Amino acid sequence: MVQVNKKKEKMENLKQKTLINFKKAQSHITKIINMLNKNEYCINVIQQNLAVIGLLRSAHQMLMENHLNTYFKTAMGTKNEKRKKEMTQEVLKVTKLFNRRHSIPYHRLVSQSHLGSGSHGFFFGKRGFKQLVNEKI
Repeated sequence: MVQVNKKKEKMENLKQKTLINFKKAQSHITKIINMLNKNEYCINVIQQNLAVIGLLRSAHQMLMENHLNTYFKTAMGTKNEKRKKEMTQEVLKVTKLFNRRHSIPYHRLVSQSHLGSGSHGFFFGKRGFKQLVNEKI
């Protein structure tokens, strides 16, 4: 009984930490929107964006940990081979999605020149990032 209560307590703590990360990310996103509306310096916006990415990545890891320690573990302990395969495929699918969306490939970054321009050169305009780098600004 004590073991079950400790497990539930740990899961509840993990849930609360995950919620805190999502709420912090939401707050940062609101701040980013305000910064963009005020045409604030791009590096400051980028730093806030990186904070959001870190919070979301951490929340993702906590969600995955909880899923693996609960639903996945339970499914793997059964004799239902179909359910085991389904659960494994689900985890592989979200892991693949996470890895694919985890970073922006350089070729996508340099091709996004349609974004317009901001007061601090926040976006790269028609010249694109690659040309700016080549000009060594």
